[in-house]
Amino acid sequence: MAPYKDRMNIHVRKFDSDSVTRVTSVEDRDLSGYFWANNDRLVYVRDKGGNENFHLYAVNKDGANEKDLTPFDGVRAQVIDDLEDNQDEMIIGLNKRIPQVFDPYRLNINNGEMKLLYENPGNITGWGTDHDGKLRLAYVTNGVDNTIMYRENEGKTLEEVITTNFKETLAPQFFDFDNGHVVYAVSNLGRDKAAVVKYDLNEKKELEEIFINDEVDVDGISYSTKRKVPTVIDFTTSKLNRKFLDKESEALFKKLDADLGENDEYNVTSSNKEEDKFLIYAGNDKTRGAYHFYDKVSGEITHLADLSPWIKS
Repeated sequence: MAPYKDRMNIHVRKFDSDSVTRVTSVEDRDLSGYFWANNDRLVYVRDKGGNENFHLYAVNKDGANEKDLTPFDGVRAQVIDDLEDNQDEMIIGLNKRIPQVFDPYRLNINNGEMKLLYENPGNITGWGTDHDGKLRLAYVTNGVDNTIMYRENEGKTLEEVITTNFKETLAPQFFDFDNGHVVYAVSNLGRDKAAVVKYDLNEKKELEEIFINDEVDVDGISYSTKRKVPTVIDFTTSKLNRKFLDKESEALFKKLDADLGENDEYNVTSSNKEEDKFLIYAGNDKTRGAYHFYDKVSGEITHLADLSPWIKS
């Protein structure tokens, strides 16, 4: 995202080139966000003149073949899951049926075709998918209590797993890698601090505590899409800390720490499918930070851009 006529628009640049292609030309309002749908096509979010009826648009990385994927007047779109491993589809929410209620749809990013996945009865405020992109979790709230709903597959009805009050946390992060009925979750049930646990949705019980910190709640847990293993647990004390769950991830962050971490906190913001090329953000409390490109094969870290270079640390 970079300015065009004083509005933030999408630009594309190859890592090994200084040539930049502007993909969008919106002039009335900054774009609200974007992501890569596949290697050639991007999806972005925009409204018209601040009406907040956000539409989803798809466009090729050279700016061609732009399409409004949700061309409905007075309807707001939201992204539920970009389906990283599905090159042609994503799951979105639309309040097309009832203005106050968002239903989930499976959407084709090329032609705009969509299929309703579940009729929201009105109290579902969030959804969760498994590693195959199947919609299997729903989150219900009345403003005080929160309920997790679950189903074995998309052909079944969602059923209640557990209801918690505002003092309690059970937050599924992702399904186990066999796509069964076990999830990795952040939970403070029966403990003072939120921990990373394994939770059985069928048996409605915790199976295993994976990690807890005595001082603070954990922030969350990440995993490798390629290797199908949990990788890192984040928690924040006076600074960001990491609990490593596998050696590859630990080696990666040790490399980043040696090259970037002296005065910065850093995060891997994305990677390629082979997980040997990474986009890295590094920043601190004195600057807005910078982006870097890390090639694991060559071992080189290349500076790409500063977010606000006019701010002197």
